[in-house]
Amino acid sequence: MTTQLNSIETLTSSKYKKWKQDVEIVLGLMDLDFALIEQKPADPTATNTADEKAKYEKWMKANKLNLMIMKRSISDHIKDAIKDNGNAKDFVSAIGQKFLEYHKAEIGSLIDSLSTI
Repeated sequence: MTTQLNSIETLTSSKYKKWKQDVEIVLGLMDLDFALIEQKPADPTATNTADEKAKYEKWMKANKLNLMIMKRSISDHIKDAIKDNGNAKDFVSAIGQKFLEYHKAEIGSLIDSLSTI
C-alpha cells in the first residue's frame, strides 16, 4: 500500500490531470474509489437493514481515506485554497475547478504578453 501511495506525485501548480489519474488508479487498486463514484448513502436509521448500514459504513470509511490520501498528495498552498466539506467527491471537484480557474488566468496572461509583442 505504501508503494501505491508513494506513486502519487505531489500536486503543485501543474499536472492536475496526471495527479487525478494517479489518485483514481491508486484508490481503485485499494478498492476505495466508490466514494468518488457513488453519492453518500443516507444516514442509517433504526429501520435500515444490516446491508444498508454496512454500505453506509463502507462508504464513510472510503470517503475518509480518500480525503486523507488526496490531502497527503497536495502541496499546502493548494490545499489551503480548497474548501473541504468532508466529501471526497466534492473535494476533487473543487480542486479541478481551481485548476480550471488557474489555467484560464494563465492563458489570459499569455494572450496579454503576446499582444504586447
